[in-house]
Amino acid sequence: MEQEKNRLRIFTNHETILRDSIKWYNATYNTDFIFVEYILDEVNFAIVEFTNVNFNQVFDLGRIHGGSVEAVDKNISNPGSIFM
Repeated sequence: MEQEKNRLRIFTNHETILRDSIKWYNATYNTDFIFVEYILDEVNFAIVEFTNVNFNQVFDLGRIHGGSVEAVDKNISNPGSIFM
C-alpha cells in the first residue's frame, strides 16, 4: 500500500535555492522531499511533496532554505550557520 503524499506550499522568490536546499537536505537526512512545481504569481511559491517526513524536518528544511536565501541576499560568500 502506497503512503499518502503530503503537500507544502513554500513561498519563495528563489526557486533554484529551494531546489538545492531540498537536494542537500534529502541527501543529508535521508528524507523524501520532492519539488513538484514553481508558480509565478503575485506571491511566488513552490509545491513540495513528501511522505516520510516529520514536522521537525519540515521546519528544518525551511530554516536551511531561509538561511541560504539570506546569505544570497546579503552577498555572504561563506555563511557559517546555514547547514548547522
